[in-house]
Amino acid sequence: VPGLSYWERGEKLHNVNAPLPMNLDSLVPFPNWDIVAGWKDNPLLSINTRRGCPFDCDFCTVWVFNGRRVRHHSPEYVEELLKMAKKRGTKYIFFNDDIFNLPREYALQICDVAARVLPEARKNGQFRWETAKDDQLLTELKRANFENVCIGVESFDNEVLRAMRKKE
Repeated sequence: VPGLSYWERGEKLHNVNAPLPMNLDSLVPFPNWDIVAGWKDNPLLSINTRRGCPFDCDFCTVWVFNGRRVRHHSPEYVEELLKMAKKRGTKYIFFNDDIFNLPREYALQICDVAARVLPEARKNGQFRWETAKDDQLLTELKRANFENVCIGVESFDNEVLRAMRKKE
């Protein structure tokens, strides 16, 4: 079974990795949030629009599980997802993407979709540091009603950053 890891006679074994699908829209149907206990009337929603990271920092598992390429849902898929969220009364969305601002042009597209479809919902996401210097993206995030831009800072020490292969 591709991607399966297991123990055999005290030894860890891992089969060859399963190929990662590039078209995330084809993976699964839209989520049915109503079947999750306690979520029927929950105004909070966590969604993913993309997976993967082009970097390979030592402390992180994102690239191990999701590959070194950023793969994402189409803006049309995200639009339908946000329409479903609006119908259920979602008031707050956490974009659980590993790095919301990569690729940048896609982030701008998702901001536009979010501003059109669900402008009243407060939004939050995880970003790389470049966002803090990107006036256009910051303007679009504000228009889409992002209230938090979470930027991870692993260290201010260049030696530590080099040791963990942070590359910045």
